[in-house]
Amino acid sequence: MRTAGVLAALAALLLAILWIALAGGDQDADRERRVGASIATLALLVAGCALYAWLRRSRLLAVFAVWTASMSLCAAASALDLAWPGATPSAASVTALQVAAYCVHLASTVWLLLALFGHDLASPRLRLGIRIVPAAGVVAALAVLVMPPALALPALPYAAGLVAVLVLLASLHTLATTHVGQLSLFLAGWAAHAVGAMRDSLAPAGANDPPGWLWAETGAIAFAACACLVVVRTLLAEIRQRDRAERNALDAARKYRHVYYSAPVAMISVDLLGQVLRWNDQAAHLFRHELRQGRLNTLAGILGTERAAALIAEATATGRHRSEFDAPPGDVEGGHRICAIDALLAADAIEITLADVTERSLLARTLEHMAYHDSLTDRLNRRGLEREIGRLIRAVEHGARASLIFVDLDRFKAINDVFGHAAGDSVVIEVANRL
Repeated sequence: MRTAGVLAALAALLLAILWIALAGGDQDADRERRVGASIATLALLVAGCALYAWLRRSRLLAVFAVWTASMSLCAAASALDLAWPGATPSAASVTALQVAAYCVHLASTVWLLLALFGHDLASPRLRLGIRIVPAAGVVAALAVLVMPPALALPALPYAAGLVAVLVLLASLHTLATTHVGQLSLFLAGWAAHAVGAMRDSLAPAGANDPPGWLWAETGAIAFAACACLVVVRTLLAEIRQRDRAERNALDAARKYRHVYYSAPVAMISVDLLGQVLRWNDQAAHLFRHELRQGRLNTLAGILGTERAAALIAEATATGRHRSEFDAPPGDVEGGHRICAIDALLAADAIEITLADVTERSLLARTLEHMAYHDSLTDRLNRRGLEREIGRLIRAVEHGARASLIFVDLDRFKAINDVFGHAAGDSVVIEVANRL
């Protein structure tokens, strides 16, 4: 509703400009009234656009406000004797002020063109060329200032800038086909304003030339209408895109909240100081005695001071931390548990997941024990002995001391032959236990 109200206000101000410009006759009093009222209405339009741009953080409307202000400046400079009735500037001063006003308006028009269609201009050379068009206008303005008064046309830099933009678009046209219509409308309004300004510049200084004024006013009205139409359409598209992005962000937040609190693993979010911000049901079930609502929960209280400090330091420095947490029986629900920790730095918080890997770790330990131990005596087998001997050799190389005892069972084959393999196994187990 606020957006519709602002757009309606912009349309009403534009209609006011049209009515003021077209109402009345061609007498000096009517022209003075129309010029003054038009400048005041344009000033209101600038203020409205600037306020809305500040409220909505819209760069497009801010640029449009600057462009409208430059249009008002051109209108005032084209009728200095009517805008300021008591002023009596010289012809050279009038020409210089008009040239400066048209150069400023050329720069703001190029800025508005880039704000409206900059994303569609795929060629870097095209964007660069359009950006330096105001510089070409300044060069043309300097040429106008040194021309004889009879040949000095204040609107020449403005028209030269339009011609430069048209040449660039014709030679390096890479605009998306969906926006060709809006670009054509904008350029048509610009051309109408440039033609009107040139026609007004051709009128003799101080002459009451109704056709010249009609050309100038019609061109300015046409450009204002075309620019407002394109800006309103672009602004509506921008608002729809912003609303769509906000809805997508809300949907993503809802999905994240659902995934966070229904995840099958424990999830804890902490700030960079280690204070717990939130946790899901799995974390509350796992750390029932450490995580409670209504009190200050810290990561150090869950994992211990040293482990929490190491986790925060590594996650802050590298963006990630992975380790395993061997929780004592009294700290977690369900007795002794082993949790795999995966911490990820996200903006100003650290997201931590703790997966219960107790069964997996116990299975890995069991398989490793079976690989290096004899199934009968539960003592090191040949592979285990080789690994242990290798470890002792490395320790001796670093100055440690080690001993090796070799025990042989005499006449063990006779025990197997006389009493059977079961008796032999019992003897081996007893010897291993005594050793």
